[in-house]
Amino acid sequence: MPDEQNPAAQEHKPSAPEALAGEAAGPGGLATAPRSSRPDDLLPPVEPPSAGFIVKLFLVPALIVSLVVFVVFAFNWLVHLGSDPQGYLDDMERGAANAWQRAHDFASEIRGNPQLRKDAKVADRVVNLLERHLAQPLGDGNSKDAAEQVQYRYFLCMALGQFEVPSGLPVLMQVAAAPATNENELRVRLAAIESLAVLIDNVRKNDPGFADGQLLKLLLDLSSRQNEPEPMVRTRAAFALGVYGGHEATQRLKAMIDSFMEPAPEARFNAATGLARLGDDACVPVLIEMIDPDVQLPSDSSEVGPTERQALEHLIQANGLKAIELLLAANPQVDVASLREAVQRLHDAPDLPAPLKLRAREVLNLLKQQ
Repeated sequence: MPDEQNPAAQEHKPSAPEALAGEAAGPGGLATAPRSSRPDDLLPPVEPPSAGFIVKLFLVPALIVSLVVFVVFAFNWLVHLGSDPQGYLDDMERGAANAWQRAHDFASEIRGNPQLRKDAKVADRVVNLLERHLAQPLGDGNSKDAAEQVQYRYFLCMALGQFEVPSGLPVLMQVAAAPATNENELRVRLAAIESLAVLIDNVRKNDPGFADGQLLKLLLDLSSRQNEPEPMVRTRAAFALGVYGGHEATQRLKAMIDSFMEPAPEARFNAATGLARLGDDACVPVLIEMIDPDVQLPSDSSEVGPTERQALEHLIQANGLKAIELLLAANPQVDVASLREAVQRLHDAPDLPAPLKLRAREVLNLLKQQ
């Protein structure tokens, strides 16, 4: 007969409610409120960052940035290692077959070489190269030989404008003054006028009072509709006058912004930009015209298609915004009310390219600070 189990000896297994009640009991069996869990109890314990974590967070990105910087500097070093400005001149003086390419390379090199731009002897060598080539006739047409001759003279002119010494002034004036008999000669002539403007600005870095009466007279002649029938020449001469400055230049530019005196819109726009550079608020109406989204170029202003015409109009608007910045820098006291309204209209114009809208916003913020 099996032993009878003692009920008292049986282990008592509390029910779930009893277990909860027991957990809630405090000292002496008194019931207390259950402890509520906090959100922080669910988070992992806070520990100091390990060395590996610091390496991943700081050291690895720093190494990547350093590597990128090193690659950029190494690339620039290799590019300049292979360039030899004196060698380019030697090749051109020997009459190398690729002389136009050497002229291009030299013009590119001198832009980023401050020491070379101050070297009068190097400038004299470039002058001699250009003078020697000018003694040869420059034919018309689109042949490979004619194109290379144009490129050669073009890049030599552009190189002379980059110097900070006036050695190239006489030969550039010679090219600018010579009437063009064909399209090739016109392109070289325009390059010479553009380079004169750049040369004036560069020479004044070391000689702020630089002035040349013959140069001023030439620019006045080239900007006059009576003396110069080619609108593209007058357009570039107007820009150069704005860089040259002075009373006579200012008076000519004021005359050029009159559409009756100067029918070519590009010439008027450059004249207005020149006045803006000089701080003369007579340019304001033309600057407003430049950035007006509703103004279109005349059909005969440029022989381009609709797409190219729209791109040209956007370029003129961008130049107008830049001219407004020049005016504000030269004349902070100018009345900006009409300019602010015009820039706002351009900014709000539909289908305005994003980069141009951003530039309009920048200029608008600048105008609001005046």
